Formats: sequence, structure tokens, C-alpha cells
Amino acid sequence: NVGLKIHSGEPNGPYFLRPDFLQEIYDYTKGTFIECNTAYTSVRSSTTGHKQLLNDNGWTKNNRRIVLMDENPEDDIELTVKNPQKISKNYVGGHLKDFNSCLVLSHFKGHEMGGFGGALKQLSIGFASRAGKTNIHTGGETSNWLEMRAKKASQEDFTHSMGDAASTIVNYFKDKKGIAFINVLANISLYCDCSGANAPEP
Repeated sequence: NVGLKIHSGEPNGPYFLRPDFLQEIYDYTKGTFIECNTAYTSVRSSTTGHKQLLNDNGWTKNNRRIVLMDENPEDDIELTVKNPQKISKNYVGGHLKDFNSCLVLSHFKGHEMGGFGGALKQLSIGFASRAGKTNIHTGGETSNWLEMRAKKASQEDFTHSMGDAASTIVNYFKDKKGIAFINVLANISLYCDCSGANAPEP
């Protein structure tokens, strides 16, 4: 049960790692692509819209397996942060428990709040449910996404919160079959893969 953590991309977004590019890894591991919904409003903030985007961006082609870990918010799992810097809890999708090992597939790029995005961002923001993403972005102030913009954390608190959240995912898989990472430096964009079609040229 290998979870292959990916970023699904945005509509017409040019910079995410394409599923065809990852096909050999998918075949070799016999894994399942995994992703989560967003906290900000977009097609990826609802399970229905996100599943349509995954189809549009080619993730379901050739019957590839893909799971939205937080497709049912009521099934969220609460993970405890050991030795927290900023947040004591991390909230992840309930389907996390379906996987006993993970390969984190990260596209290195710029990021507005984190400075750059890679494996750390995939582990923290990428694995967090909508409530979890809100919790990280607000430095633990709230898990209600409707309050996220009003309670946005400082960059320092945000990066500490990312580190706390990332540690819970590493510890989760350490207690199972393990976790490994592949970071891809190609088509590097200034902004996050979620920037869409209006992102600057790489």
C-alpha cells in the first residue's frame, strides 16, 4: 500500500509534475497517487471539483489509482506533534490510514509564504486536510477555513507550523513501512504550482 504524494495542478496550470512523467514510478511501486483538497476557494477546495480536475489533468487516464485523502472531512485524523515549535496538532485526511508507506514526489519551485516549495511543503500543506491547511496557515489559531485569511500567521509562524506538521507525517510512516522522497528540479516556477496559468515563465 504505497501512497505516491503528488500535486494535482490547477486548471491550465503549466508547472506541476505531469502524471505521464511519473508513470514509470507508478508502475514500479504499484502505488496509488494521493492528494488533498485546498483550504482556499478553487476547484480543488471541493471533492467533486477536485476529482473533475484530476480527470482533466490526466491523473485518472489509463485507470490510474488516485485518492483524495480528505474527501470526507468528517473522517479527518488528528496527529499529535512531538516537541512542537508552533502547533501541537495536525489534521490529515482519513484515507491516510489506508497506506503503510509513502513516496513523496515533489516539484521544487518558489512559494509566496514558504520561500520555496519541495518535500517539506508536500509533507505539511500537501498532506493536511482543509482543516489542517487552515491550522498551519494560521499558526494554530483556527482550523475553520472561513477564518483563515483573517488570522493568517506571520511567515516565521507559518514555517514553524509547516515543520511541525511535516514531522507528524514522517513519524506516522516511520512507525509503518517507511517514507522516501524524490525532488524534481525541472520547469522551475517562481510561484507555487497552484498559481495557475498566470504564473511567470520559469
